[in-house]
Amino acid sequence: MPSGEITPIDLPPGLRGAATGMTGLASYPGGYLAVLPPRTLVYLTPDFEVHKIRKVDQIRDGHSVCYYRGAAYVVSSGTDQVIRISDDGAVDVFWEASDAGCDTVHLNSVQWHHDQCLVSAFGRRKGQLWRSADEGYVFNVTTGEYVMKPLYHPHSIIFINGDMWVCESSRLAVASNCGVRVVTNWGYLRGLYESDGFLYVGSTVGRSKSKSTGALIDNQADPGLRSGRCGIGVIKLDGKNSRAMEFIDLSVYADEIYDITGINPLYLHRNEPAIRPLRTQHAVLASYAGAQPERASRLETNVPDCRFGNSRMYGSRS
Repeated sequence: MPSGEITPIDLPPGLRGAATGMTGLASYPGGYLAVLPPRTLVYLTPDFEVHKIRKVDQIRDGHSVCYYRGAAYVVSSGTDQVIRISDDGAVDVFWEASDAGCDTVHLNSVQWHHDQCLVSAFGRRKGQLWRSADEGYVFNVTTGEYVMKPLYHPHSIIFINGDMWVCESSRLAVASNCGVRVVTNWGYLRGLYESDGFLYVGSTVGRSKSKSTGALIDNQADPGLRSGRCGIGVIKLDGKNSRAMEFIDLSVYADEIYDITGINPLYLHRNEPAIRPLRTQHAVLASYAGAQPERASRLETNVPDCRFGNSRMYGSRS
């Protein structure tokens, strides 16, 4: 455990109900965007209040979301498409991996970087189950080039100092396009967020064929034994020496986490009196894809919903 501890703090009431069942979660100039499957896009204020709700019929099995130049981009996994929802309400198909009208490659993540759009996908299955899809990729939609492949169940594209990072979910690993790779023992990984040299990674309970296959965990959609943990892992970024550090267990609340994003600075500023005693410098927000509030209500515990402050006030983190 590093010297700067991870301190739990409570989640504002306005987000608790909305957090149940989220898949996509991202910041945008007005606050946050959240995807509630199968086809709902929710606009949240910086204080986590619901500002607007849009049901988008073109979305089927909505996954990740990002915002770029006046529009939200939502992955429609069920149609192999990225759907664009403009601020004025206009909706169109921005890009599609196929014209099949169904999930053939499990498109799941979308991200813009330097005016280029990138997506991640599992690739085609070689059998009936998604575990047979072992030729996943990150694809640059703008240039028409594959950026990283093959990957096994990639999710959650982010950029850190110009380098691209992605989860290789079933292999319990995160990898960069510069060859840095960190293998963990947490669970099926989805959701990435970086701050101050630390990478926050969402971990989900997945499936394994046997208890001895800890190095490979499948998506919950495939059969098998429950394996892995639900929570947020922390990785210290240090080039080739990057390494897994502490793990914040959230299994009391859910089996799955899908996305992670940063808390809006406006919220931190307005709530400074409440936050200051916790010595918080920044926070992350996680979306629960499979929340189980009934489990938490049976426990006499003060475990928070899904917000964490990362303090460096106690000394440098190693």
